[in-house]
Amino acid sequence: MSLKDSAIVLATADTDGTDYPYWVIVDPTKNMSCDIDIAAGQCTGPFFSRKDAENTLKNNWRRFSDKARVYCQSGYLSPRYREVYDLLKQLVR
Repeated sequence: MSLKDSAIVLATADTDGTDYPYWVIVDPTKNMSCDIDIAAGQCTGPFFSRKDAENTLKNNWRRFSDKARVYCQSGYLSPRYREVYDLLKQLVR
């Protein structure tokens, strides 16, 4: 996938009402204990659209438990993510 393709995916993605969105797959197979290393290992991503995350989950179903879900997060507090997000969106204007 080219940078332009990624920009198009990002620009056309439903934002789920979130500023600077990205999506992750969360798979709570280890009961969401308070161990940060375990929690970090339960997240896969980021993805530039819910559709891409859901397709990854669907196409790699053997790697995830039946409890895995796609969640939208905000990259607003990351200045670098906001910068890259804005630059990618400008590519398709």
